[in-house]
Amino acid sequence: MSVSFDSRIKKPGNSVQISRIDSILQENDRRGEKAIALFQMLIAAIVLLLHVIAASKNGWTTLNATTILIVWGILGASFLRVYLASREKFRNWPLHLLSVLDGALIFAIIYSYGAAYGLPPESTFKAPTTVFLFLYTVIRALRFDPVPILVAGCTVVGGWMFLLSSVAMQGARITTSYVEYLTTNKLLIGAIFEVAIGYVGMVAVLVLAMIYARRFAKNTAHVEDLAHANLRAEDNLANYDELLNSSVDAIVIVDKEGNIERINSAFEKLFGYSENEIVRQSVARLMSEDHAMKLRAAIEMFLTTNQSELVGQSFESQGIAKDGSVLEIEIAISNFTASGMECFAGFIRDIGERKKAQASEKKALSQFERAVNAAMDAIIIIDESGEVVSFNPAAEEIFGYENSHAIGRKLSELIIPEKYREAHENGMKHYLATGEGPVIANRIEIEGMHASGTEMLLELAIQDMDSNNGKVFIGYARDITEQKKTEEELISAKIDAESASRAKASFLAMMSHEIRTPLNGVLGILSLIKETKLDKDQEKLLNTAKESGQSLLTIINDILDFSKLEAGKFEIQKGSFDATRLIKSVIRLIQPQVEEKGLEIEFHSDENVPQILHGDADRIRQVLLNLAWNAVKFTEAGKVKITMEEKEGKLRFCVIDTGIGIPAENQDKLFAEFTTLDSEYVSRFGGTGLGLAICKALVNAMDGEIGVFSEHGKGSVFWFNLPLEIGEMEDVVKEDEEVLLPDDLLKGVKILVAEDNATNQLVVSRYLKQLQCEFDLASNGKEAVNALSSKLYDVILMDVSMPEMDGFEATRIIRESDDPEMSGIPIIALTAYASMEDRRKLLAAGMDEVLPKPVFKEDLKRAVSDLLNSKLQQSENAVSSDFELINQDILDSIVDGMDAEELERLFAEFRKDIQRYLKTAHEGLDQNDNPTLERASHGLKGAAGIMGASLLADLAGQVNERCLEEVEPVELVNLAAEMAKVASNVLQESDRLKSIYTDRLNEVGS
Repeated sequence: MSVSFDSRIKKPGNSVQISRIDSILQENDRRGEKAIALFQMLIAAIVLLLHVIAASKNGWTTLNATTILIVWGILGASFLRVYLASREKFRNWPLHLLSVLDGALIFAIIYSYGAAYGLPPESTFKAPTTVFLFLYTVIRALRFDPVPILVAGCTVVGGWMFLLSSVAMQGARITTSYVEYLTTNKLLIGAIFEVAIGYVGMVAVLVLAMIYARRFAKNTAHVEDLAHANLRAEDNLANYDELLNSSVDAIVIVDKEGNIERINSAFEKLFGYSENEIVRQSVARLMSEDHAMKLRAAIEMFLTTNQSELVGQSFESQGIAKDGSVLEIEIAISNFTASGMECFAGFIRDIGERKKAQASEKKALSQFERAVNAAMDAIIIIDESGEVVSFNPAAEEIFGYENSHAIGRKLSELIIPEKYREAHENGMKHYLATGEGPVIANRIEIEGMHASGTEMLLELAIQDMDSNNGKVFIGYARDITEQKKTEEELISAKIDAESASRAKASFLAMMSHEIRTPLNGVLGILSLIKETKLDKDQEKLLNTAKESGQSLLTIINDILDFSKLEAGKFEIQKGSFDATRLIKSVIRLIQPQVEEKGLEIEFHSDENVPQILHGDADRIRQVLLNLAWNAVKFTEAGKVKITMEEKEGKLRFCVIDTGIGIPAENQDKLFAEFTTLDSEYVSRFGGTGLGLAICKALVNAMDGEIGVFSEHGKGSVFWFNLPLEIGEMEDVVKEDEEVLLPDDLLKGVKILVAEDNATNQLVVSRYLKQLQCEFDLASNGKEAVNALSSKLYDVILMDVSMPEMDGFEATRIIRESDDPEMSGIPIIALTAYASMEDRRKLLAAGMDEVLPKPVFKEDLKRAVSDLLNSKLQQSENAVSSDFELINQDILDSIVDGMDAEELERLFAEFRKDIQRYLKTAHEGLDQNDNPTLERASHGLKGAAGIMGASLLADLAGQVNERCLEEVEPVELVNLAAEMAKVASNVLQESDRLKSIYTDRLNEVGS
């Protein structure tokens, strides 16, 4: 048992004494076991000698090999006892097992003697060798320990009980007489038990004697050492505890046997053990078996040679905490002597976080290296001097240098063309001095140089970072020479494709215009002829001609819509609308054909369908109208039905007919472009095969689905589903029922017609006569502008495509006129260019309304009436608020103190600025050039704002903002058109105010 350093320091007193006496008693136990072994060897030798002597006297007839073997067994056990008692680590239990073995061997000798001399079984209890059992027990007192005596006593008693049972089972003779017991081999059971009781009493006395003696020794030994240790401990305890527990490192103190004597609070925190749990335990408990073996070997080497690779050194190891977790630790071991005993102190530091950080750093470095080596881009790292410190495989491939050849060389010598090297060096110096440079953290395109000397185009990005040796620069380079060539080829191809697309669009627009222009005349004249008196044959022929013209117009519209489909120019404009009103408008459009064919038309809407929906009403109407036209066209008898219902969270529209139906094998082809069922259908019903393809494109653009259920000969159901939301009632644009306006509504209205086509002049003139309007004709834009110089008109009907001066140029001249009455005349465009894009351009050019050709009287009447009413309303608003367009307070502050010349110049410059910015804005709209429109609206906002035209400034500001945002083109065009109208009104108002200020100056002067 080792001396406890902890006990000597922390708990002076009896614990010191006990510790010392324990050590002394253990040493005594070693000597006692060796003495027991020697004594047993002596007894065994005597028994062997006596047996041999007796055998020789009996002529060797009684020599028993078993007895001899048993004696040798006792001798062997004795030698083993000496060995166990001599081991460095003293253990009691093997020695106690040997004691049991010794007792069993003695009983075996007793039994073998009876066999050797032919004695009856009863004689075994009278053999003189039983004396050995008492000696076997008594010599255990040499250990000065009660436990070996108890082990021996229990062994003897157990052996006697076994012998007694064995003898009884062999039929031993029993007597009740002591005389017979002493003179014969008969057994006296009482005598046997008396001996056993006496033996047990002897054992008990010996055990008690050993207990009291051992306790007395512990309580009385080393009194002087105890007192000295107490004084020394009391003097040093406070300083020692403070020193130990103030350390941030865990400290453990062990004796030379490796048993823990003391720990500090940092140790408790690190390993999770309290002092009571770990003190007196082996330090091996705190580490793995492998580490424990290394530590024991190091301590043994130090104790032997006073040198060790671990003691006196700092090293990394692993510890095991109480909860079983593994701790990464750094430990330093030092030795010292306390109370004459060699001890070792371990100073332990938790390096788990540091190890994790190192592992993470190592992992990150490894990942970085793998990423760099796997990168497809060249990655080159240079230091502050410009020398290459890393050159990845991609860099080797791109620049033609091996890594070993590139490392350590100046980057400028490797990959930078000579004409750029000086700039590179100067840029590096400037950045290191100021931290500023155009290349760092930016992606640039630059020329690089291959090892062969050929130059290439690189895309380069550079990042800087700090290192232990200053800044390093990481360059990511990519050879984009081929990419640039490809891009140039793609751009060239794109330009060619756009040119072809523009040529196609131009061709379609031109063909549309060229077809619509004569068609306008044809349909117009047919409408005029229909109003004359005709007989039945003439009326029939006229209707046939008109239907043929309408069919031709439908074909043209389909082709134009299809061209927009291909160009991706279909636009979805959502708003709130009345679903029922939309369906009824479709029914009104097909009603004449329905009645003409004697069909029935029905409409049904489920109760759960909302009245107000949010979506693109015009596109929905277009799809429904196309499907409804087809239903009427392909139905000879029966009815057509339009329904609305909610289905799986979407609104389903259905057009149901009782027509010819569609064979199943043809249904998949219906929505393809230019698809008709067969030549018979074309000859009977006509069409381009584009209508359903356009419907499908429109439905898809609205995130819906379209399909058909049909059975040949029994009719069809065309359906489409749309994800429509519920709309707001207040946002619904009121759509009045179709009302025929009286022909005298425009009586006396003065209209200028600018139209180069004689047929169209004839048709429009006839319409205007019927409307009782006053009108003049101009064959081109130039004649129209000249006509306005001598006469003012209420409305101008302006054809777009005319010789000498087209409608765009004529409109621009009119709108920029210094005469406010001329510049404010409403202009209606008459055009065969009928797309939404054409409409936007016309409105942006300053026209107020667009009538696509062919023009019909009712459409013309309504357009003129609406424009005149709008102008009248604007005039009334201007009268009710004279200074609504321009704030007079602001204007007063500007003109205050000006003379007539300054006043004239102010308003002239204002007009010039507004007209200049408007012209630029029109150019931006015409060319779909948002940056140009943005600059124009910005200038218009400033010019209007400084003069107090807040409404115009606000509208210009809105246009400016929309140019910078991604908004629908239609929204931008409409807003710009509103801005242009307000600008025209502002110019009129500025002319009026100029007259007022001029009159005031004249009054003051007079």
